[in-house]
Amino acid sequence: MRLRGDAGHALGIHVDPEVLTAVVVDLDGAIVRSRTEPVAQTASPDQLVDHIARLGRGVLSAAGGAVRPGGFLGIGVATPGPVDVASGTVLDPPLLSVWRDVPLLYMLKDRFPCPIVMEKDSSAAAIGERWIGRDRRARDFVYLYLGTGVGAGLFLNGDIHRGVSANAGEFGQLCAVALERVDADGRPEILPECNPPVSIPETAARLGMVLGPRAAHDPREAHRVVSVAAGAGDPVAEQAVRQVAGAIGRGALSLVDLLDIDLVVLGGPFFTDGVADLYTAEISRIVNDFPTARRLRRVDVERSVLSREAAAVGAASTIFHATFTPRLASRPAPTRR
Repeated sequence: MRLRGDAGHALGIHVDPEVLTAVVVDLDGAIVRSRTEPVAQTASPDQLVDHIARLGRGVLSAAGGAVRPGGFLGIGVATPGPVDVASGTVLDPPLLSVWRDVPLLYMLKDRFPCPIVMEKDSSAAAIGERWIGRDRRARDFVYLYLGTGVGAGLFLNGDIHRGVSANAGEFGQLCAVALERVDADGRPEILPECNPPVSIPETAARLGMVLGPRAAHDPREAHRVVSVAAGAGDPVAEQAVRQVAGAIGRGALSLVDLLDIDLVVLGGPFFTDGVADLYTAEISRIVNDFPTARRLRRVDVERSVLSREAAAVGAASTIFHATFTPRLASRPAPTRR
């Protein structure tokens, strides 16, 4: 027995430092309508929330008759961490400095009269992966989300693992510790490798690749150029991707040893076709050659079942997950007589 895909829909919104993405998806995770728009880097929080609201309403309007009467279940919002999920506040994302202590959930509830939930983007992607992946993801896994920054979503013991503050999976610091990259005060560095759209073109240029004038002013275009070249077998582009993947792989190795898992899923907007096989091969090599318990398990490293809109689809899936996923009910404490 399973849910009918067209019986319910949700709106998923992903707030990225570079772009806003909104999708309307059905219960099977199929995208009915989607739209992506660039973020104005100088926009105030109020302006950016107004932009989110306009984008969300526009996508819902475009979905039109595909959403059955009474079948709209709510809105899921994915944002960079760290976040205070209890209050719906975005705290201080390292790559989105204007968003410090922004009460995003409260501001959106003023604009949408429906249920709204908020998740960290990598956790949202992991929820979407479990919801849409079904039998293929019916086990513990880590979702490595390659966006403007790299995050980890942890799906453990049948549910998303959020941690005490709902910020489990802050991957960058773990990766820095694994690589022994700390500043003079001993604080883990913000690794350039954990920002793929910037680190891959910069690494390729350092190795001698000429990216062209347009790429010099547009990180997304620069990443696309290197990605296409790597997919075509350019040795310099391939080497650049492997270097970045190697750093990310060291962080993934720490997660594998810490959690004793046997599945790592790779996805996100910068896990593109040209670089996907290189990422998968390099990270697979590291998490299988180096773990302490390597003789006892094989770690599968697989592509996400989600599209490039992974966080937005995952955000919508948080509504489905919260509404429909069965959970074990805890027994009530015995009554003393």
